[in-house]
Amino acid sequence: MLFIDRAPHQDPSGCFPLGDFAPSEVANLTDGVAWVWSGPNCDGRVTHAILPGQVTIGHGMSVFIE
Repeated sequence: MLFIDRAPHQDPSGCFPLGDFAPSEVANLTDGVAWVWSGPNCDGRVTHAILPGQVTIGHGMSVFIE
């Protein structure tokens, strides 16, 4: 399960938008790494990784997970 600002995403796969005006809280409760991207639609550059089991603030515009 992937939570973005407490909204659940069951069996997540692909690119998800993050908050437009404030950084989003992301909880990665999957077995994979979630990659935060600087631009929308997982464009730009990777700003950081969110490891499995980690809850953090996503400083970017989108997040990708396989």
